[in-house]
Amino acid sequence: MPLTPRLKQKIAKFDEKGVLFIHIPKSGGRAVSDALYGLQVKHSSICVYQAVVPDLVARVETVSIVRDPVDRFVSAYRHAISGGASEKRVSRAFRSTYAGFRSIGDAIDHVRSARSTYHVGPLFRPQVWYLHDRARRIAVDTLFRYDDLDSMTPLLSDRFEKPIRRINVTPPTDPIAPNSREKAQIRDLYAADAALYDALPIGRIIDLKDGAAGQG
Repeated sequence: MPLTPRLKQKIAKFDEKGVLFIHIPKSGGRAVSDALYGLQVKHSSICVYQAVVPDLVARVETVSIVRDPVDRFVSAYRHAISGGASEKRVSRAFRSTYAGFRSIGDAIDHVRSARSTYHVGPLFRPQVWYLHDRARRIAVDTLFRYDDLDSMTPLLSDRFEKPIRRINVTPPTDPIAPNSREKAQIRDLYAADAALYDALPIGRIIDLKDGAAGQG
């Protein structure tokens, strides 16, 4: 990741707020990023920031949001087949692939047949890919559940620049509901994500740095 003027602006915001937000696609991150910084952070992994700005990562709080992998996959599928949403288009490199999806099964096959994580678009990469360091350990200090974002308030409310508002809304499509077999396939593909999400209790903040859960 080159240190472009835009990236330097973001790094300055991370330093000012004392928070580095790791934005996992389709996990509510655009709304939180906008409220926290007044700008958008890209879908970069903690590993990238550790390589580019290790001193910053060491001195600020790192946080992220984790979502149920089945719900996230369905949201990613909706986003993919629509070509993007109101404020974020899909990656040009994967646009034609996504346009060819005719079912959730096609998206599952896309992930399952990929030669590596880099052959899967950011939308469909595992959540732990964004959270792992080079040793494949969770390297983010604090995680929140997508369905329990109220637990962010005790930690971050005094750092928000504006209220959280819903943005990047996917255009409406026909209802999409994976069947039980597809749900099992998705949870199997994202087994590490499922285990991580299931381990995060409602109403509590998970502070991985201290190895304990703090009351939310």
